[in-house]
Amino acid sequence: MNIKEELRKNKVYIIVLIVILVLYIVVAFLSIKGNHDGNADSYLIVGDSLIYQKVNGDFEQLGDVPDLSNFNFTVYNGDNKVEDVKIQYNSNKWYFFDDDYNEYEFDDFRIAYTDNLDIKPSANRIQGYDDSDDVYIKKVVQTDNNEALQSYRNSLKKLDIDYDGDGKEETLYTITNFSYEVTDYDMIAYLFIVDNGKVEVVESKEGLSSFTMIDSLDMMSDGKYEVIVANEIIDVPTFDSCYRIYGLKDSKFKLLQDCDVHNTQNG
Repeated sequence: MNIKEELRKNKVYIIVLIVILVLYIVVAFLSIKGNHDGNADSYLIVGDSLIYQKVNGDFEQLGDVPDLSNFNFTVYNGDNKVEDVKIQYNSNKWYFFDDDYNEYEFDDFRIAYTDNLDIKPSANRIQGYDDSDDVYIKKVVQTDNNEALQSYRNSLKKLDIDYDGDGKEETLYTITNFSYEVTDYDMIAYLFIVDNGKVEVVESKEGLSSFTMIDSLDMMSDGKYEVIVANEIIDVPTFDSCYRIYGLKDSKFKLLQDCDVHNTQNG
């Protein structure tokens, strides 16, 4: 074999190695980018009984808790942000640890998310009824009967929220006439918003149904806040409850994503 032939073969060999190396780098980059775009290994935990996995830009609700031991989380305890937290779920409770597995004592846990996400909870918190809410309740339920109104007052939750990012806050309400004491009545629940005194019903449901506000988060990192609402028979949300995401769509506050529970153990 002459020298030219040998050099030609070596050149081809080197080119093949370079192509393989480039392909490996591209695949590795796309894999890393997929994770940072919030794909299969992106998790968001909200409160005690809700966990999402972000897949292809959508937040999929999980009906059980996957193995999270290999992930670092950012945690909001109230408004206090703590990074590089390890999380475990045991006996219906979340436990939080630092890198040396010293336990954090969080008394106002709101959310936790993996480091490849960027979620911000609202500075405003969910509140209960006060006398000023009566005028809005009456507009929605169309009654002045005090006994009937009392059930709505007892269930009322409200949240001041700037859902459209215009710097002005609206107030979102959930109410239901659910009662343990009364059996012979038609149950109904309302989700409505008050903007400058104007009342707009976002959704109402008849039958065995109630709305429970869970929290308000900037889930898309766009400065606009979404609201997570549980829709169940009674206001005791669990992992397999129906959690719905509401927010800005077509210049209005409306349902963005309905519940669709995925079980990680059974696919």
